[in-house]
Amino acid sequence: MPARVGFRFLLAYLILYVIPDTLWAPFVPKLGALFGVEVLYRTNGSGDTTYNYVLLFAYLGVAAIVCLIWSLLDRRRRAYSKLAGCATIGVRYYLAAMMLGYGFAKVFLTQFPTPGLASLIQPLGNGSPMGLAWTFTGFSPAYQFFAGALEVLGGSLLLSRRTTTLGALVCTAVMSNVVMLNYCFDVPVKLFSSHLLAMAIGLAALDARRLLDVLIRNRPVEPKVFAPHFTKRKLHIGSRVLKVVVILLLVGPTFVYGVQNMLTYGPGRPRSPLYGIYEVGELREDGALRPGLLEDGARWRYLVFDSPTVMSVQTIDGGRDSINALRFSPDGALLAGVGADGVARVWDPQQGALVASLDSRGGDLQALAWSVDGELL
Repeated sequence: MPARVGFRFLLAYLILYVIPDTLWAPFVPKLGALFGVEVLYRTNGSGDTTYNYVLLFAYLGVAAIVCLIWSLLDRRRRAYSKLAGCATIGVRYYLAAMMLGYGFAKVFLTQFPTPGLASLIQPLGNGSPMGLAWTFTGFSPAYQFFAGALEVLGGSLLLSRRTTTLGALVCTAVMSNVVMLNYCFDVPVKLFSSHLLAMAIGLAALDARRLLDVLIRNRPVEPKVFAPHFTKRKLHIGSRVLKVVVILLLVGPTFVYGVQNMLTYGPGRPRSPLYGIYEVGELREDGALRPGLLEDGARWRYLVFDSPTVMSVQTIDGGRDSINALRFSPDGALLAGVGADGVARVWDPQQGALVASLDSRGGDLQALAWSVDGELL
């Protein structure tokens, strides 16, 4: 009885978890309000916001209700063999997709880019724990490739029933390290990585008795029989074809996306034509000289050109700023960029003068482009 109840709860929870969390956006703030918690949904890349924790409790609550109703309506059923088999396949492929995605990002050296020039001159104390983790991991392409290869290996092994247990063990080892890194360096994917680790442990636990016999008790085990999912030939062939299609859909786009990201953000990414770190010898504002005094912490100290479209600034006190979406006019006479305040400005580099400015009126300017004749921006 406890096993059946536990299965119902876990299945309900897993189904809720794989549903895109954006579908819950209208309901989570209302749920948070019941407990006096203000919940805002922002797509900022973090998976550990108040929204996510409230959503986690919502999953648990809804899963418990579903489990209760299911148990009352189906209390006489003795087992869920076929349903458990389908759930196992779903977890295998979901975990495999995540492992392959993150694995290829590391194999192609894009999850942890090599440290940019701006980070190389940033005081260590100004960095965040996550920034430190990204820097030291990106510093070694070999280590990042090694970590990614293990994730790809674990995910690939999950795609076959015969190698699922081995894949689950590999994923458990790999994700244990990832989870510890996320918790210890405050990387905001703690909940997500913890769920992936739990899935890997759950898949390995399906063979717990056999693993204990082989690894601990030193006992022989009988070979595991993998019966076909379908006895009819057409259905069997159809299921094999479907599996191949699903695997290609999992691996193909992930691989192509990884290559594209490598060319854009990896070691071979485009560099600024002014690539380098420049120390500001003289700074003038509206024609007036601004001397480089230590007490003037906000004065520019270094200009960093790394990406073709970004100029980073480090001030005397170690602070950082940037001017984005840099674009030279076709004749190279003018330079346009967007500051941290969201205002687009056009400069005359030769004269060192501001030519024009454009307020985005509350919108975020992501890119700038000149007309062919250089008259319009």
